[in-house]
Amino acid sequence: MEKKTNGLDKLFNIFKSEKNSKWILYIGFIGIAAILLSTFFSSNDNSEPAIHQTYQPSGKQVYTELLEERVAQIVSEITGSEATVMITLQSSTENIFAEELRQSDDITANQHGDATRTQLEQRFIIVNSPQGGQTALLVTELAPLVRGVVVVAKGADNPEVNRRITNAVMTALDVTSRRVSVTSPIG
Repeated sequence: MEKKTNGLDKLFNIFKSEKNSKWILYIGFIGIAAILLSTFFSSNDNSEPAIHQTYQPSGKQVYTELLEERVAQIVSEITGSEATVMITLQSSTENIFAEELRQSDDITANQHGDATRTQLEQRFIIVNSPQGGQTALLVTELAPLVRGVVVVAKGADNPEVNRRITNAVMTALDVTSRRVSVTSPIG
């Protein structure tokens, strides 16, 4: 019986030879060197130098900072002094896009009788964007949920002031008192 060899066996036999292995190794090193050199000498006129690139905070971070500033302003009005506020979010903004749902029923006859196969197809509704591209149609943008709030303010050691700050934060951010910690600075 004649033994059949497939492509993988032929490739394996090429690597078995010491002479072929060295050549393949040399070619591999040359290829890696060419890739590395191309990254050093490539010129991309569309990219700006690293000096001109600036840090841009995420939408979640911007939203958190805005909330912190607004709550700090409210607390400052209650206490009459500056306040520090830290807010942690449970998630980021959630976008809900418009969808269309199509249902198709396929009725086929078989030896046991008619059989119905239902197929559901769900697709986002696409619209043209002002920039000329296409995007899914945004229906709702849900704000992130607040996980916790820490407020540090002068006078917060007074139970009445502490209660007023806690109630203001609970109302402004729609959180329970369990998620709010109010304290006064040391000293």
